[in-house]
Amino acid sequence: MVLEGFFSSLPDRLDQDQFKGMNAVFQFSIRDKDTAWHLSLNDGRPTIHEGPASAPHLTSTMDALDWQALLNGETSLSTLLQHGRLRLQGDVALAVKLHTLLSHPEPTGAS
Repeated sequence: MVLEGFFSSLPDRLDQDQFKGMNAVFQFSIRDKDTAWHLSLNDGRPTIHEGPASAPHLTSTMDALDWQALLNGETSLSTLLQHGRLRLQGDVALAVKLHTLLSHPEPTGAS
C-alpha cells in the first residue's frame, strides 16, 4: 500500500468508539521524503491533513521503507524504537494510542 493512500484513508479505518472523548493531533513524518501527514482527533472524530501540524501532541518520524514495513506487518513499533529507526517526540504516553491507530488494515465499513 502506498503511504499516501494509507494516511488519506486513515479516518475511515479508525473505530471512533475507541477514541471517543480524545482530543489530540498525531503527526506522521516521513524523514527521507521530507513530507508529513497529521491526524486530528476532536472528541474521537478523525480528520487527516497532508503536511505538518502547527502543534502536534505526538510526532512519529521514520523513513518511508520503515513506514511501509510497519504497515505491512513486517516490523513493529517496539522493534523500530529499539533499533533507533523510529523517533517519537511530544507526549509519548500517546504512543500506546499510536499502535491502535496504525493497526487497522481495513476500513471500518469493509467486509
